Order: sequence, then C-alpha cells, then structure tokens
Amino acid sequence: MADPVTIQSLDRTVHCGNSGIDIERKFYIEPYSSHTTFLKELMGWAEVKDLATVRHPPARDPWIPNCYCSDARAVFYDPRVMTSGGNLAGTKKNPNNTIRKKVQIKEKPADGTAGALVIAHYRPLITALAGSWEDEGQQENTKHPEFDWMDYESLPGVRQMPWPEGLYIMHKGNACHVPDTIGFPFTVPITTITIRRMFVAEIPWEVIDGAAGCVNHLEWPANDAGVNGRIPVSPPRTCKFENARVINMMDTEGNRWHEIVYTFTRINLYSKSLMAANGDDNPGPVTWNHLFTRPSLWGWHGATAWYECFKGKARPIWDGPFGIDQPGAAVFDGRLHQECDFAELFKL
Repeated sequence: MADPVTIQSLDRTVHCGNSGIDIERKFYIEPYSSHTTFLKELMGWAEVKDLATVRHPPARDPWIPNCYCSDARAVFYDPRVMTSGGNLAGTKKNPNNTIRKKVQIKEKPADGTAGALVIAHYRPLITALAGSWEDEGQQENTKHPEFDWMDYESLPGVRQMPWPEGLYIMHKGNACHVPDTIGFPFTVPITTITIRRMFVAEIPWEVIDGAAGCVNHLEWPANDAGVNGRIPVSPPRTCKFENARVINMMDTEGNRWHEIVYTFTRINLYSKSLMAANGDDNPGPVTWNHLFTRPSLWGWHGATAWYECFKGKARPIWDGPFGIDQPGAAVFDGRLHQECDFAELFKL
C-alpha cells in the first residue's frame, strides 16, 4: 500500500462530558489509494517480528496525549469527483461479466482531482498501568505494557456455601442448635475481575490452558507490575483465574491480531476463625482452599471455623488386602487448587 504524499489537518473538535473525552480530527490525504495505509497507522496493529511480538499502538492526540485513535473512517473528499468515473458495468465491447465483478472494481478519483477525507476519533486510554508509558519516549518500547492492563472492571458478588453445623441461637437463656435443613446458604463476598489485553499478535493458548482454574501462588499483582493502587492486591490463593475470552481483530491490510479478556474471581474476606492445614489457629484471609465447617470424629466436635481443605488419602494401619485405615489421619497429597504465577498471562 502506498503512503500519502499529502496530509493536511482540517479540523479538530474536543468533546468533554461526564462519560469522558471524545476528540474528532479531520484529515485530507492524497492520493486516495493511500487511505488504507493511513487508517492502519491511525488504528494500530500487532505483528510477530524476529520471533517476538511487536506492538504498533494507535496514533495519539498531540494536545491530549492520553487519548488514542479508536475509530476512523475515510470517504471521498468530494463525492462529485466520481461523477466522471468510468462505467463499472463496462461496455458492450468489453463487458464486466457479473455484478460481483462490477462492484469489486477499485474506484478512485482521477489523479490530480481529489484525495480522501479521513474522520478519526480519539478517546482516553483506560489502563491500570501507571508510570512512564504516558511519555512520548515510551513509544520506542515495542511491547507497550499499558495495553496489557486495559479496562479493569470489578463486579461484586457472593459465593454460596452450604449452611454449616455448629451454629446456635439463644432462647430464654438456653443455647439451641440451628438445624442445617432450615438455614440459608452461607455466603462469602467475592469479586469478579476482568482485564483486557489489546494488540496481541499470538494467543498464549498453553499459558491460558495451564492457568485456568489455578489460584495465585504469590501476592498478585506483584509490586513490580506497575499497577499498584489501581488493581487490589490479592494475598496468596485468594484469587482464581477462570479463563480467557479471545476476540479476533483485523487491520485494513488483512493482518490479524487479538484482544484477550481475562476473568478472575477474588475472595475478599478476612477471618479470625481460620485454621491452617495442620489444624492450628491461623487468622488471615480466606482462600479458595478453605471451607467453613464444624469437624467431628466419634462424638468429638471441633470449632466452627474456616478449615483448609487438601487432597489426600487415608493413612492405613495395615496394607494388607483388607487394610484398616487409621482414624483421624491422612496423607497430604497437595492443596485443593493448583497454583501458578498470573504474571505469565501478561507476557508477550
């Protein structure tokens, strides 16, 4: 595709409202055939170059650099320039055979008449990343991490659990047990988090599939992620990666790139009635590995609290064909949920 030989800025309108900023800019370019290249440069794209993803971000507004081009269209600068154009239907001597062939002929104004009018809209970049990405010099960074932390959204909700035993009410000085058959489901506050990535050239399927259903091994996001204060920090094992939604995109030259929307669910509950994996008191944040219950064994009842649930098997007293399991003992075989580093989801 050819580059424009003429680019003129015709108008700029800044519209500010409670919903944000919308900037409309108008350009005149020549020749008309260069409009596809011009639109691609305005809208941005991503590609794989030397086995690495290179991002080409959208054009920025020169006055309000936090606004990037998010929409653009090109029209004939003056519709009258096409009135002298050729007959798409052809002539009797050289007809165009089908209607489809007729309408697929490239229409462009004659050289020296008029180019294209491009109307572009610029809107703020809503990213959780803080720091130097707003500097013009950051344009030299081919990864542009600001596009990995786009449009953070937090939706409050609850996780329902069965009504546990070990709950009582007082009636005339007597403690009465609440039957689990009449209790409402026990609810835990959770938050559904979505984060959008833009201009991803290759979808990290292996990373996504490997992380689906996993909880965070360490605090997430980490201090060096650059999003502190914009995304809440989740203590270990309190945030679970659900999965990813992939949206296919395409630039004006037919090159494919992708948007990826990650969904996480975060438990935001601190409890003093929290037990460690060995059963000791361990007040702290409730994780995806905890259950609220009242354990019992042969008439003994423990405290109604949050207990860490783990995968395991009974510890046998005798390994014979009719083995007997040791009461109150189990072999630890790993935590309930697998763990991973969520930072891998945001690497190009």
